[in-house]
Amino acid sequence: MNDHGYTLAEMLAALVMIGLAVGGLTMGVRVIGHGEAQVARATTEGGSLRTLQAALNALLDNAGPFRTKDNATFRGAGAAFSFPCNAPKPCGADGNAARFKTAGSGPLHFEFVGSQSRNQNWPPPPPISDVLRSVVLVRDNDGAAIASTRIWREQPADCAFDPISGDCRAVAP
Repeated sequence: MNDHGYTLAEMLAALVMIGLAVGGLTMGVRVIGHGEAQVARATTEGGSLRTLQAALNALLDNAGPFRTKDNATFRGAGAAFSFPCNAPKPCGADGNAARFKTAGSGPLHFEFVGSQSRNQNWPPPPPISDVLRSVVLVRDNDGAAIASTRIWREQPADCAFDPISGDCRAVAP
């Protein structure tokens, strides 16, 4: 700087510094806005998944107990499942039902987890003698499990529970 004011070079340098500061602030605001949008989406999706989990739990919580020896009364395919209940027709669920839809979840299907297998059909084809453990709701596009519920089973009176297999074993005479 001289006695008469700023030189052109000094003025251009000051303008460049101001421009960089404004550009940095703009980029910071954009990044913060993008982060807030991601948090909002994750919060919405989390709420939807909690609602979906609650719907699946409520459907099967009041349905049990499922008796081990009546394993075949619970029937399912990838799109739906049904079981006997205290209604005139069987109770169940449809994977395309509105209560099992979440924002952005896409198509869904049920998988049935047994003591020996996991597949989209229940009961499994013979000769497999499997016991249903849980029902899982899975996204078709990536195979991610988004909700699951355990099946409460009632053991027969002559059951000798085996903690390793998690099932009844024959009682020695």
